[in-house]
Amino acid sequence: MKFSGQPVADESGASSGLWRAAAQVSTGSTRPLTAVQPPLVRRLPAQYLSNPFATRFVAPGVLTWLAPADHCVAELARRFTSDLHGRGLVVGPHGSGKSSLLAHLVPQLQGRCVSHVLRRGQRPYRQILAHRPQWRRGRILVLDGLEQLWPWEYALVRSLAAAAGMGLLATAHRPYRSLPTLVKTAADVATLQQLVARLLAAQRELPTQLLERLLDPHQLGQLLAAEQGSVREVFMRLYDVVEEFRSGGTIQLTTSPRPGLNTMATGGGASMPPTLIPKVVVF
Repeated sequence: MKFSGQPVADESGASSGLWRAAAQVSTGSTRPLTAVQPPLVRRLPAQYLSNPFATRFVAPGVLTWLAPADHCVAELARRFTSDLHGRGLVVGPHGSGKSSLLAHLVPQLQGRCVSHVLRRGQRPYRQILAHRPQWRRGRILVLDGLEQLWPWEYALVRSLAAAAGMGLLATAHRPYRSLPTLVKTAADVATLQQLVARLLAAQRELPTQLLERLLDPHQLGQLLAAEQGSVREVFMRLYDVVEEFRSGGTIQLTTSPRPGLNTMATGGGASMPPTLIPKVVVF
């Protein structure tokens, strides 16, 4: 972890020390981070600063994938290609990092992927078949949100891909007997704390009291349990906490249900307006 620029003078020194603590958590290091310097930050009013939990900072592929050595991206790419012969499933609950892992894994597959993000209300089956002209032997069909397909749709897509000599890589909330599991994703408090620390590492304008609450493993554990292991939903809660503080409210981390969460689609990530065009990327 390395930043360019010069450190900003801190009159009290308290926030600076906690910033170093956040950087230490984010790198997993136990050594003093004397070589780490914060980026150049202008002293702007809080309402003009970016919320560290905004979508552009926590979207799949933006945050580095954190996993044990046997689940690192390079090892998973090798296992998918060699051990599973180009067929594999990333399994995990809502918000556990499936799409984030996929965003890091696809570039490792040597530019051979035709990727679809499947959403309810956007006719994912037709979306997939509309791009069959891009299918080539040796390429990999990537489906983020396999449960969005009806069983007969998935069976037909799987058969057509196999007939075309295509591999298949997908994400789902449950295992599929017809597709071997590549890896199971699950979040724990230690991983969540590292992710939060990485997002807060450049936020020296936030007060020490707020940073301490946001990095408190007990508070993060309660939030993770309340959101049934969904890191995405925890980030949404923390976003609300920062916004509430910046609007003059108190620092309060609550585990009560957030408004509207029960209406969120559970397949393939957060729900999206049906008018949005599905993402189709050819690498």
